Amino acid sequence: MMTQRLRIVTWNLEHPKPKSWKKTPAVLDQIQTINADVWILTETNNLAVDLSKQGYFKFSSIEYQDKRLEQNAYTTIWSRIQAPTEMLTTFDPILAVCIKVNLQGYNLLIYGTIITWHGDRGIDGKSKNWEEHYRSIEQHGNDWEHLVKTNSDCKLITVGDFNQARDGSRWYGTQKGITLLTQELKRNNLVCLTDEVKPKERHNIDHICVSYELQPYCQVGFWENISDSNVTMSDHNGVFVDVELQV
Repeated sequence: MMTQRLRIVTWNLEHPKPKSWKKTPAVLDQIQTINADVWILTETNNLAVDLSKQGYFKFSSIEYQDKRLEQNAYTTIWSRIQAPTEMLTTFDPILAVCIKVNLQGYNLLIYGTIITWHGDRGIDGKSKNWEEHYRSIEQHGNDWEHLVKTNSDCKLITVGDFNQARDGSRWYGTQKGITLLTQELKRNNLVCLTDEVKPKERHNIDHICVSYELQPYCQVGFWENISDSNVTMSDHNGVFVDVELQV
């Protein structure tokens, strides 16, 4: 048996721009500093933040154009794990990305996504605040269940911008939403590791959840959304987990 440490990170980048002279370079410097094996970037741009030259492989949600800016993506997974990896189908290819990583003796599903925000008005534009958030939680729970059932040899790690602070602050989110997500996590044998992450500048709404069996082998960390040189890199802080796997 050998121990393999994986660092898995999620960060909402608030739509970085390729020609930004201040924000995007600061983001790229922070990415180099954190030195993760897997990045799950949300509200990203795959041209501005392209990690392929650093040895990462890209698994992206459907890219879109906005304000003449191409290669926007709601979720992109960048992985440098040296193991067979395949991209699986999710319930919403615009928001959610899932990869299956076949490590020697240990298989993982790594799932990145955005659970939609309070102001999403839905397809017909008539949804009230938080209604689509609640619906999105249920859709994600069903997707996690489907993926685990069809890949029963895998443990699940699901991460991303979940649009709710789970630290008891009520900073963003509702008790109903928190309860719904907790129920879906429990139903899928998942535990949220980032409930008590408490940055100085804001409250944390980006989360990392893992199969119960992985929890004893996980250590969580985070960084602020403002760099050491006082550059606001994003309106979100970042969070990471170090997982020690016996392979």
